[in-house]
Amino acid sequence: MLFSSLLIAVLLGFTHPILSSIVRINALGDSITGSPGCWRALLWQNLQTAGVTNTDFVGTLAPQGCGFNYDGENDGHGGYLATGIASASQLPGWLAISLPDIVMMQLGTNDVWSSLPTATILAAYSTLVGQMRVQNPKMVVLVAQITPMAPAGCASCAQGVVSLNAAIPAVCGYLFLIISRVKILNVECWAAAISTATSPVNVVDCWTGFNTTLNTGDGVHPNESGNVILAHDWFAPLSSAIVKVRGGGGGGGATSTVTSAATISSNSKPVTASTLATKTSSSAQPTSTGAGSPLYGQCVPQAAKVGLARLDASLGALASITATSIASAFLAEEAN
Repeated sequence: MLFSSLLIAVLLGFTHPILSSIVRINALGDSITGSPGCWRALLWQNLQTAGVTNTDFVGTLAPQGCGFNYDGENDGHGGYLATGIASASQLPGWLAISLPDIVMMQLGTNDVWSSLPTATILAAYSTLVGQMRVQNPKMVVLVAQITPMAPAGCASCAQGVVSLNAAIPAVCGYLFLIISRVKILNVECWAAAISTATSPVNVVDCWTGFNTTLNTGDGVHPNESGNVILAHDWFAPLSSAIVKVRGGGGGGGATSTVTSAATISSNSKPVTASTLATKTSSSAQPTSTGAGSPLYGQCVPQAAKVGLARLDASLGALASITATSIASAFLAEEAN
């Protein structure tokens, strides 16, 4: 029915509201987003090329030069931490100015750099999403699994990013070997716990395929090839979110909105063959041990769930679960 109405509108020379309504998009982050954040310029250019128009990128910061004109207002505040923005309640003031329909949040790099625990960063994420929903109850939120980092003098940063990213998606799979039996325990992660049908939280994989040696100039901030990768990673999730805001669906429900790394990486985005060739990486994925181990960033398939353990719902909602607490819960279930 929707397709028919769109087709009739096009044939009659009318523009359907789903195609014409302006969607306001706010890129929220740190210096990776805003200084200069030329991946946003490439993303805007790719949207235009694909015919995804009638968008307005909004924010309190003006765009920086990236070699061509683009719609680049944003809230990429260099040096800012997710925890700092949340604790100082800075976001509500920014949102009151930009009034977005979609927020693209890529925060956490400076928090990891400051050696803050994953649970603390996730709590800040939750505060920020709550503030977004106060401003717009139907806010569509895109949250990045952040790019890898290897800055000089921070030996813990690489693993800190892995730990944070592993706690973000829809389901985290943990494999335990008890004597001679293998059992997979599925625990709801942060995004699944906070996402709703009205205000979905979608996860964007900005980690896979990004190499700190090849794609940054300093182990943290993207260079030209890094900008191409980030524009590539954000294109499909943002396009889907725009359709969702315009009333065309595609945002899904509380858990289906969370997109796995495999799904995002396989999407086709409008970048040239020469630039796509730069999306290669020697970064090793975190691996699990044992047969049937779940892959990093992916949900464990239903068919592979062996003797699925039941957990108290609050365990998943807390989104600050450590491997130790998961193991304890698993052993308690075994005792029952």
